Amino acid sequence: MDEFKKIIVSIINKVKNYFIPADTGTGQIGGETFQVKKGWYAKTKKFIPVIMIVLYLALAWVGYYYYRQATDLKKNPQRQQAILQQEADSLVAAVGRLIVLPTDEQPTIATVSDPEKLRNEAFFSAAKSGDKVLIYSKAKKAILYDPIADKIVEVAPLNINLNTQ
Repeated sequence: MDEFKKIIVSIINKVKNYFIPADTGTGQIGGETFQVKKGWYAKTKKFIPVIMIVLYLALAWVGYYYYRQATDLKKNPQRQQAILQQEADSLVAAVGRLIVLPTDEQPTIATVSDPEKLRNEAFFSAAKSGDKVLIYSKAKKAILYDPIADKIVEVAPLNINLNTQ
């Protein structure tokens, strides 16, 4: 029975070490005296202000970084054009893996923002918000592409009527 009490007391000591937010002290269970050590909370509570300061500084740095990126793009339109061209090239490359595209022209690219307004058009019947439309005017072709699913949703001939009367 004495061995059983020692096991129970040692288990209780281990549990209390992790959950008691108190300084070192003594306690009694079943007539046995045991030593209570600092718990994990008491050991780490002095680091909470340091952790909060580090998190605050990290958040401030991320905000500053994105602010600088936005102001740099506004100040440098050539860089903004280069980024847009790079995005267009990557979109054309992604669509080019799925279908043969005209190579003699750059497409005009549009993004579907409100598919409900376009539901009456047959080409946009399956369009979702965020889908891309690649318009090849020389080849007279329009391609509706879903970048999330990486699928071509619709391909249609393009009828451009330039005669205005």
